Amino acid sequence: MDEIDFGALLCARLCHDLISPVSAARNGIAMVQDETDPEMRTDAMALTEDGLTDAVAKLKVYRIAYGVAGPGTALA
Repeated sequence: MDEIDFGALLCARLCHDLISPVSAARNGIAMVQDETDPEMRTDAMALTEDGLTDAVAKLKVYRIAYGVAGPGTALA
């Protein structure tokens, strides 16, 4: 496997891993905009927060795994 093929596979994997939490956040925002029931709005906000928290956590791991973060960088 050459470097271009490896890079393409790596990018595809990173995008695949991020699409789920980002989609959850997008869906949560859409639900908040359309929903009038306060309980459902709360659930939609929780879905949005969970998706964004997951996406941020994955991006932090990617930064460390692929060398952008320096030594001793914490995941928190």
